[in-house]
Amino acid sequence: MAENAVNNEENVNSQSSQLEEEDLQKLEADCVPVNTKKQTSWGLKKFTQWLEKQKKSCDLHTVSPTELNGILRKFFAEVKTNKKTDLTPSALTGIRAAIHRTITGQPISRSINILKDVEFTQANKMFEVVCKSYYKRGSRGNPKPQHKNPIEAGDMEKLNSYFSNDCPDKLQEFVWFNLCYYLGRRGREGWRELAKNSLEFKHDDQNKEYVTIKHTEQTKNNQGGSKQKDQDYTDVRMYGLPGSSMDPISSLKLMLSKLHPDCEALFQTPFTKFFKAAECWYKNEPLGKNSIAQLMPKISKKAGLSQVYTAHCVRASTITRLHQAGVDAKQICAITEHKNEQSLTSYIKDSSASQKRACSDILSRPFLSKEASDVNTPCSSSMVGGEVHVSFAASSQTHSVQPIMPNCHFSNCTINFNTYK
Repeated sequence: MAENAVNNEENVNSQSSQLEEEDLQKLEADCVPVNTKKQTSWGLKKFTQWLEKQKKSCDLHTVSPTELNGILRKFFAEVKTNKKTDLTPSALTGIRAAIHRTITGQPISRSINILKDVEFTQANKMFEVVCKSYYKRGSRGNPKPQHKNPIEAGDMEKLNSYFSNDCPDKLQEFVWFNLCYYLGRRGREGWRELAKNSLEFKHDDQNKEYVTIKHTEQTKNNQGGSKQKDQDYTDVRMYGLPGSSMDPISSLKLMLSKLHPDCEALFQTPFTKFFKAAECWYKNEPLGKNSIAQLMPKISKKAGLSQVYTAHCVRASTITRLHQAGVDAKQICAITEHKNEQSLTSYIKDSSASQKRACSDILSRPFLSKEASDVNTPCSSSMVGGEVHVSFAASSQTHSVQPIMPNCHFSNCTINFNTYK
């Protein structure tokens, strides 16, 4: 045993000594996520295009920090989109980060930090000025940056009517939506790599069946490394709804049974013409990552939703609904795999459409007739989808006042409202 261990160690040392600088650089490059590479390439392209237009030269291998500070200061002030409009603060932040990654990464590997070093104070002050001025110029044409909206309750009802197991494309859309919604997955990352054996069916201590991801995936939020905790991120669960037409587990099993046997991808290209009784509903061809990314926009249009949602909106819906139900932020992060609870804030919408309508109704009451605004009108209440609905008999109006207590749960209870003039 000891002799084998020594031989193995000698083999490892022999292999390590044969690694050239090019091999080391490749190891580093392979650890960078594909989306980060694309973002870096795009940001550096914007910088080099501006340099060419200004007829300036800037060799990032040799340029001094002082000279680079002056160049970046002018660049941040002048860079525009291809349509000659102002870049959003998030886009400008991405460009600055791309330049920083290029300078500090392979093959340049310089030890200067354009984000924090004092030599770049002037450039970073200009960066902040440009970002602030974007919002000041908002009334003159700069659009308001939009976060991904969670899917509204009314649109979720439309999806409930739209999804079906009767044809390959709708079945695939339903399975994709369920995995995205219940498991809190990101809109683009990792879908193309999922295989038939990536999912595992299990039963919990109460013998309730659920689905989870078998393997730990590298994501934007959890890329691994020495600072990554040794913990298992695979136990995010999707439980079934036995007896329901919207049961996510039975739909997943049906799709798995209809996949092409010679293709290992979980998402395969659906047949446009098919027989319902056929054993196979999908081609021996993986569904492309761009096609997967466009599933939610296509669903939005075909289901007649109020707006075109993106795949990331489904993830925002997961976070928002769990938050509104009072689920602890730490538990939400365990589902979405966010490392920082603060990261959830950009996903959580301030209020739902029904809440906004209720607020507007309340503000408009002074302008209504006495009969319609009489506060002594008898009323009744009911719970619908976690919202308290108050019905005023005389005015025949229903007002949603949820959340009265957003982190509380109501179940099988009677709510009495005492109103006074």
